[in-house]
Amino acid sequence: MQLFFKVEKPLDFVFNYLTDMQLFASVHPVITRIDHEGNNHYKVFETIQLGPIPVSFTYKAILEFDHSQNKVTIIATVMRFTKIEMYFQLSEQDGCCTINESIQFRSVLPIKGIMKNIFKSQHTKLFGNINNLQIPILPL
Repeated sequence: MQLFFKVEKPLDFVFNYLTDMQLFASVHPVITRIDHEGNNHYKVFETIQLGPIPVSFTYKAILEFDHSQNKVTIIATVMRFTKIEMYFQLSEQDGCCTINESIQFRSVLPIKGIMKNIFKSQHTKLFGNINNLQIPILPL
Protein backbone atom coordinates (compact mmCIF):
# COMPACT_ATOMS: atom_id res chain seq x y z
CA MET A 1 0.00 0.00 0.00
CA GLN A 2 1.38 3.40 -0.98
CA LEU A 3 0.28 6.70 0.58
CA PHE A 4 1.48 10.22 -0.18
CA PHE A 5 1.18 13.27 2.05
CA LYS A 6 2.34 16.88 1.85
CA VAL A 7 2.91 18.79 5.06
CA GLU A 8 3.55 22.51 4.98
CA LYS A 9 6.38 22.22 7.48
CA PRO A 10 10.14 21.70 7.08
CA LEU A 11 11.40 18.13 6.71
CA ASP A 12 13.28 18.21 10.05
CA PHE A 13 10.09 19.19 11.87
CA VAL A 14 8.15 16.24 10.40
CA PHE A 15 11.10 13.87 10.87
CA ASN A 16 11.19 14.80 14.56
CA TYR A 17 7.48 13.94 14.96
CA LEU A 18 8.01 10.55 13.30
CA THR A 19 11.09 9.61 15.34
CA ASP A 20 10.32 10.99 18.82
CA MET A 21 7.70 8.51 20.02
CA GLN A 22 6.26 10.91 22.61
CA LEU A 23 5.70 13.53 19.90
CA PHE A 24 4.36 10.83 17.57
CA ALA A 25 1.80 9.75 20.19
CA SER A 26 0.77 13.37 20.76
CA VAL A 27 -0.38 13.78 17.13
CA HIS A 28 -1.56 10.25 16.30
CA PRO A 29 -5.37 9.96 16.22
CA VAL A 30 -5.66 6.59 18.04
CA ILE A 31 -2.41 6.10 19.96
CA THR A 32 -2.97 7.12 23.56
CA ARG A 33 0.50 6.38 24.94
CA ILE A 34 3.88 4.94 23.99
CA ASP A 35 6.30 3.50 26.53
CA HIS A 36 9.99 3.16 25.74
CA GLU A 37 11.24 -0.36 26.51
CA GLY A 38 14.91 0.16 25.70
CA ASN A 39 16.96 0.78 22.57
CA ASN A 40 14.52 1.18 19.68
CA HIS A 41 11.72 -0.94 21.20
CA TYR A 42 8.37 0.49 22.32
CA LYS A 43 5.04 -0.60 23.73
CA VAL A 44 2.16 1.17 22.00
CA PHE A 45 -1.28 1.74 23.53
CA GLU A 46 -4.18 2.33 21.12
CA THR A 47 -7.89 2.88 21.42
CA ILE A 48 -10.00 2.56 18.28
CA GLN A 49 -13.74 2.90 17.83
CA LEU A 50 -15.62 -0.11 16.50
CA GLY A 51 -18.93 1.60 15.93
CA PRO A 52 -19.93 3.04 19.30
CA ILE A 53 -17.59 0.74 21.24
CA PRO A 54 -14.02 1.81 22.12
CA VAL A 55 -11.52 -1.05 21.89
CA SER A 56 -8.14 -0.65 23.60
CA PHE A 57 -5.10 -2.84 23.01
CA THR A 58 -1.31 -2.76 23.16
CA TYR A 59 1.44 -4.05 20.91
CA LYS A 60 5.19 -3.96 20.49
CA ALA A 61 6.89 -1.75 17.90
CA ILE A 62 10.41 -1.18 16.66
CA LEU A 63 11.54 2.22 15.39
CA GLU A 64 14.46 2.61 13.01
CA PHE A 65 15.53 5.76 11.20
CA ASP A 66 18.32 7.25 9.14
CA HIS A 67 18.30 11.04 9.15
CA SER A 68 20.98 11.23 6.45
CA GLN A 69 18.61 9.34 4.10
CA ASN A 70 15.40 10.90 5.54
CA LYS A 71 13.96 7.42 6.14
CA VAL A 72 11.86 6.17 9.05
CA THR A 73 10.70 2.59 9.60
CA ILE A 74 8.20 1.38 12.17
CA ILE A 75 7.59 -2.35 12.49
CA ALA A 76 4.78 -3.57 14.73
CA THR A 77 3.23 -6.89 15.58
CA VAL A 78 -0.40 -6.48 16.62
CA MET A 79 -2.09 -9.25 18.61
CA ARG A 80 0.55 -11.73 17.41
CA PHE A 81 -1.43 -12.29 14.20
CA THR A 82 -0.60 -9.22 12.16
CA LYS A 83 2.79 -7.75 11.29
CA ILE A 84 2.75 -4.19 10.00
CA GLU A 85 5.76 -2.55 8.39
CA MET A 86 5.61 1.19 7.68
CA TYR A 87 8.31 2.87 5.64
CA PHE A 88 8.38 6.66 5.43
CA GLN A 89 10.58 8.43 2.87
CA LEU A 90 10.68 12.18 3.39
CA SER A 91 11.73 14.88 0.97
CA GLU A 92 11.57 18.66 1.10
CA GLN A 93 10.79 21.28 -1.49
CA ASP A 94 10.05 24.96 -0.93
CA GLY A 95 9.86 24.50 2.85
CA CYS A 96 7.26 21.72 2.62
CA CYS A 97 7.76 18.06 3.44
CA THR A 98 6.48 15.32 1.19
CA ILE A 99 6.00 11.91 2.74
CA ASN A 100 5.98 8.79 0.59
CA GLU A 101 4.69 6.01 2.85
CA SER A 102 4.75 2.33 2.06
CA ILE A 103 2.81 -0.04 4.33
CA GLN A 104 2.97 -3.81 4.28
CA PHE A 105 0.53 -6.03 6.16
CA ARG A 106 1.17 -9.70 6.89
CA SER A 107 -1.55 -11.61 8.68
CA VAL A 108 -3.10 -15.04 8.88
CA LEU A 109 -6.44 -13.23 9.18
CA PRO A 110 -8.31 -11.82 6.13
CA ILE A 111 -8.03 -8.19 7.29
CA LYS A 112 -5.83 -6.47 4.69
CA GLY A 113 -8.73 -4.58 3.07
CA ILE A 114 -9.99 -3.31 6.41
CA MET A 115 -6.46 -2.41 7.55
CA LYS A 116 -5.80 -0.41 4.38
CA ASN A 117 -8.89 1.75 4.97
CA ILE A 118 -8.05 2.22 8.66
CA PHE A 119 -4.44 3.22 7.98
CA LYS A 120 -5.35 5.58 5.16
CA SER A 121 -7.81 7.37 7.44
CA GLN A 122 -5.53 7.39 10.50
CA HIS A 123 -2.42 8.57 8.65
CA THR A 124 -4.35 11.28 6.80
CA LYS A 125 -5.35 12.58 10.25
CA LEU A 126 -1.82 12.05 11.61
CA PHE A 127 -0.16 14.18 8.94
CA GLY A 128 -3.02 16.69 9.06
CA ASN A 129 -2.35 17.08 12.79
CA ILE A 130 1.37 17.63 12.14
CA ASN A 131 0.50 20.12 9.40
CA ASN A 132 -1.68 22.10 11.83
CA LEU A 133 1.02 22.41 14.51
CA GLN A 134 2.72 25.70 15.18
CA ILE A 135 6.48 25.73 14.81
CA PRO A 136 7.90 27.22 18.01
CA ILE A 137 9.76 30.47 17.61
CA LEU A 138 13.09 30.31 19.38
CA PRO A 139 14.37 33.44 21.12
CA LEU A 140 17.31 35.17 19.51
